[in-house]
Amino acid sequence: MWLRAGCLLLALIGGGLPADGLGQEVAQAPGAAQATSVPVDWQFRFDLFEMLLEQTGLNVSDSVDPILSDPTQSVLVVLGNPDVLEDLAPSLHRFVEHGGALLFATDNSVWISSYWHIGGGPVKTSQKKYMVQGHQDCLKLDALAQDSPLTEGVGEIVLNRSGWLNRLDRRWGVWQHVATLPSSVTPEAASRRPVLASLDLKSSSGGRMVLAADHSLFTNGMLWHGDNAILAINVAKFLNSGKRRQLCFLKDGQPLASFREKLPELLPPEELPPVPLPELELEQMLRVANTVISKVEDSDLLNEFVADRPRRLSSRSYYRVLLLGLAALLFLIAVFLVSGKSKRFTTPWKNRRKMSNLDLAQMASSRAIPRAVQRSQAAQVLASQFLTDLTNSANPEIWRARVVAIDQESPSHDESRQFQLASILDVACQPSNSPWPRQRLLEFNSAVERLRQVLIPRRQV
Repeated sequence: MWLRAGCLLLALIGGGLPADGLGQEVAQAPGAAQATSVPVDWQFRFDLFEMLLEQTGLNVSDSVDPILSDPTQSVLVVLGNPDVLEDLAPSLHRFVEHGGALLFATDNSVWISSYWHIGGGPVKTSQKKYMVQGHQDCLKLDALAQDSPLTEGVGEIVLNRSGWLNRLDRRWGVWQHVATLPSSVTPEAASRRPVLASLDLKSSSGGRMVLAADHSLFTNGMLWHGDNAILAINVAKFLNSGKRRQLCFLKDGQPLASFREKLPELLPPEELPPVPLPELELEQMLRVANTVISKVEDSDLLNEFVADRPRRLSSRSYYRVLLLGLAALLFLIAVFLVSGKSKRFTTPWKNRRKMSNLDLAQMASSRAIPRAVQRSQAAQVLASQFLTDLTNSANPEIWRARVVAIDQESPSHDESRQFQLASILDVACQPSNSPWPRQRLLEFNSAVERLRQVLIPRRQV
């Protein structure tokens, strides 16, 4: 199931850092709003990280109550301003203690149930080797724990106006410091303090927790900085190993809806003019007839019929019936050739219409299944074939990596293409038996073909 989660990162991730750091420059760039259709606040939202969590098999809940009442089956994500969580904070440690999975991230100063304390940012540095694009409050860290599941494949992470983890209670177990601030930072209280830590209660309830002093690590605009995207994938995998089934995603205390509700409708398909089939020429008809006659001669059909004729039938009657049968056969062949209704002989091979990806997908999914469900499975075949052609691989992890590369290479922010790729990735990685209307399948196929023309170069035959 986790391979489906590799479909997280959409194409064309919006650039820029959030808050007052690098993101402020992007937000204030002249003409930026006119140059892109991406919403102004898109880079500060958590759509991509939320999508990654959902694609691990979690169902979104719009209330925190069922999450707290069933910790072993739940993942709780709390990001942003914690001031609105006065009623929720005392329940967090009980949630983790009884087997829940919790991600708590904020750059504000806050005590969490007297167990954990986060110092408020911004943390700054004067050493250029830790700065990102010359910003003192935007740090890149490579002092990472080598044996942590959160840092697998991660070389460095990029922070933006982060805080620091000031107190980590050890009464439950040993916290692992995943990322640590350098010594040359201000305020001095943040020097060599962790900024990201994890706790895994394997020996007791199975609860686990990730604590971060910078919630912007998981925003859309920050995922392409450093190895933040890989870190987000590892965090999602750590929170849900496949056994949990529900998720509540809180931003500033408010639950977020499923990312699927934010996907735009696919663009309508372009109408294609009908292609007339060519008429069969007389020379081609004669060539086909000669081929049939030569095949009959080579098979020695007449001698075989004579050898197998009924013994009680006279030779004259037998030959008469045989000749009448051959005459009838030749007459039927002539009717087929003249009328032009035979699909086998009416179209030259080089002019036949090639079967489209949509035709092949529908054939692959038609095995005594209702038509609406066949169309759903055909859509999955279309999406998988597109991603396979794009990456020359059937591995969803490689699909995800290729999509990330397209993100970084793209010079513009096309939100329509972002969400089209998101929809295709979702269909390819999550098999569904839900019925699809015929019009929806046609629209989906048209969108896939347009992306194929843009992203996959035509191969020379």
